[in-house]
Amino acid sequence: MNVNVRIICTSPPTQTEESGQTHFGMQTKSQDLLSGLPLANGSLQFDCTLKSRQTAGEEAPDWTGAYVHGKPKQRFLYLSWGYKENNHWEWIKRIKIPLSGITWQQIDTANKSGGTLQASVDGTQTATVKLLGDGWSIQHNK
Repeated sequence: MNVNVRIICTSPPTQTEESGQTHFGMQTKSQDLLSGLPLANGSLQFDCTLKSRQTAGEEAPDWTGAYVHGKPKQRFLYLSWGYKENNHWEWIKRIKIPLSGITWQQIDTANKSGGTLQASVDGTQTATVKLLGDGWSIQHNK
């Protein structure tokens, strides 16, 4: 089952630094970066579609898609900040956003209402981050 997902990154890193041009975005498995949509408050919004699936013997959804990283039961999204050197990414930092908090009920509600599952993260953090506020919520598209 496909589900629309949105990440809001507050206090994102700047796109440049003294050493040259850097980029910040949602990382695909193939190391490409999806740029975020700048919001009026300085945050960046990242939208993608993920696929949830039922795995035998497991209650929680498992996730697949171009932006999904990690092993089953430990799936996550990356917001990555880095620069390219010799056609290879050098990462300055990466923010790991766990997908484990999303329930089947949230997926069903989002899909039935045409909504989006949304979470916010602090862009000053690194490694596995705690989601801001109440974690994953459903935003109804206007």
